[in-house]
Amino acid sequence: YRVSTAITFSPSFTPILEGGEFVNAPLGFDFSHTSHVVAQYAMWNRMFRAADGLIRLLKEQDFDDNDPSKGKMWDRSLVYFATEFGRTKTRPAGDILGFGSGHHLNNGAIMVSPLLNGNTVFGGVDPDTCLTYGFDRQTGEPAPGTVMREADVYSVIASAMDISYDGQVEVPCVVRSS
Repeated sequence: YRVSTAITFSPSFTPILEGGEFVNAPLGFDFSHTSHVVAQYAMWNRMFRAADGLIRLLKEQDFDDNDPSKGKMWDRSLVYFATEFGRTKTRPAGDILGFGSGHHLNNGAIMVSPLLNGNTVFGGVDPDTCLTYGFDRQTGEPAPGTVMREADVYSVIASAMDISYDGQVEVPCVVRSS
């Protein structure tokens, strides 16, 4: 119906195994504070398979059934991936795979859209702390020490969708010019 919508994927609290393969971790991207690598692999795999199907559908659907020259639904879409929180980045002594289990608000996000400057990683990860950092909002250059907030993310999404509002943060390096 050519309207915006938001969905949240939420697994049950019971792991799902198919043919001995772990396909659905409980508790989102976390498996009860253990086995993060396995749980995150299963959840990102699930998310990307669902997104791939959605993007394929949007690429096939005309934006206007009466006027195919107006392009496809995908031409005006944006998919945003986020986790509910990050984890502390400390490793228990002698553990090469494990990380701390405390909650941390420092994590990345993925946006996929023809409305954005794609194939780009904005910001980076500090190798000493394993925490993410932001970028220069004008140029896109990595800027260690810069913290990107929810206002930055919301502004990018709104700008890409051609929505303006008071207090909007300009992030021209991310949004594709018309």
